Amino acid sequence: MDYTIYAPASGQILRTMRLPDAAGEPAVADTEALLEGRYSGRTYYVADGAPVAFPENPDPAYEWDWDAKAWVDPRTDTEVADAAKEAVRVKRNTVMDGGIVFMNLPMKTDEYSRSLVTNEVTYIGGLSDAQVSAYSLNFKFADGQYQALDFAGVMAFFYAMRQHVSDCFAREAELVAAIDSGGSYDIDAGWPSNTENMVLRDT
Repeated sequence: MDYTIYAPASGQILRTMRLPDAAGEPAVADTEALLEGRYSGRTYYVADGAPVAFPENPDPAYEWDWDAKAWVDPRTDTEVADAAKEAVRVKRNTVMDGGIVFMNLPMKTDEYSRSLVTNEVTYIGGLSDAQVSAYSLNFKFADGQYQALDFAGVMAFFYAMRQHVSDCFAREAELVAAIDSGGSYDIDAGWPSNTENMVLRDT
């Protein structure tokens, strides 16, 4: 026979055991109670002498409250807000580094790629007018294809990259403001696209 031993005061399952049928019910402490059947304390608790499955935990940060028989968030409001802002920061970096499509060409926008383009723009800034007129860069795009870019082309992609980064920080600021005000927000909405052909605003 299978038995589950639990604490009646809380409903927490303490252990399980299996005994021969002829052995009879096992002895338990005064602070314990016995339930026929084998129920894991990881997935069940006991209420009114019957096993009850734990409801789904809505968030890994939540803890089970044995008195309320519910998942509760033990964090302070400040800790909750800080965790939400950190999630927004991670989302910002994911989108910011996720690339852009500009003039129907896919371009990487991770930190390394951004630094390469910025360094190239700095280099161009030191060229003479004649050198700028003759300038050409064989640029490798995210799909592995190469395309020659003149000065105007490099600057266009530089501005597109800068706009993408700026828009990511702007969306982060909006979400942080919503968190601070206690308003509703959608962390997955409102970000610049990593796949749709973007339009360059006036610079």
